Amino acid sequence: MKTTLEFQLPEEEQEHLDAINGTKWKIVLMDFDETLRRYIKNGHSFVSVEDCLDSLRSELRQDVQEIQFTF
Repeated sequence: MKTTLEFQLPEEEQEHLDAINGTKWKIVLMDFDETLRRYIKNGHSFVSVEDCLDSLRSELRQDVQEIQFTF
């Protein structure tokens, strides 16, 4: 079975980019899930919830920056 996605560019440019970058976003989420699992399994040294959330946000932003998205 084959499928073809068609987009009316430039009007549907964002939908097009979402479609071609979907696997890359999945990788980012899987990495983030692994980080959460690691903290749950191995513990952490966070002093507060805010410290934990700041660290998670930083790790998520770093993961996004490391992936080469098509724009």
